[in-house]
Amino acid sequence: MSLSTFKMAVALSNELGNYITLGGGEPTLHPKMWEFIGYALSQCVEDVGLFIVTNGSQTDTAIGLARMAQRGIMGAALSRTRFHDEIDPQVVKAFTRPDRRGEGHFYQDGRSNDLREIRGDGKKWPYTPIRVGRAKRLQDTREGCACEEWFVTPTGRIHFCGCPGAPVVGSARTGIGNKWLEYRNIDLTCYKQLSGCSGYKGSKEKHHEEARSIWTS
Repeated sequence: MSLSTFKMAVALSNELGNYITLGGGEPTLHPKMWEFIGYALSQCVEDVGLFIVTNGSQTDTAIGLARMAQRGIMGAALSRTRFHDEIDPQVVKAFTRPDRRGEGHFYQDGRSNDLREIRGDGKKWPYTPIRVGRAKRLQDTREGCACEEWFVTPTGRIHFCGCPGAPVVGSARTGIGNKWLEYRNIDLTCYKQLSGCSGYKGSKEKHHEEARSIWTS
């Protein structure tokens, strides 16, 4: 993704009040990652924060992100699944909270600004992985949505969610179509909910009825 496309995505996030998550591939490999982070932190309005997920392969960068998250500057998660390569133990140490909370899920108790998170322990996954990306090679996976939010591609196209085949709903340059925004307003977080897939929160029947109403309006 270019910096100009990212700036448009940040502006759209501010307009919609959506959190910004930098994912991948591995985001720390992007040559302009620190520019992206600096721009987002300087431009995000209140209630729009920044979060990044890393596999920790870039040791110095990962430790720097952990220190920023520890101070509450931005959120950062270390992903340690069995299909990731081994990383420097110092990275794991940097992401480990003293109370060990935040391991396996996002945790913030209101008494601390620590926004570090560890997902997995490098050998097993605390949850069954969703069948996307490299997890497709694994046997014990599950259907689900890898990103139940607007998903912006490197070219600036916006998909309804992170599922393969999710419809394009707009672009970082032009915004998101009103009909798709209405779907979000009835708590549809993944386009598969429209087809009655199981495993999603909320009442599918209600979603289907309201979604049909929007679609035919």
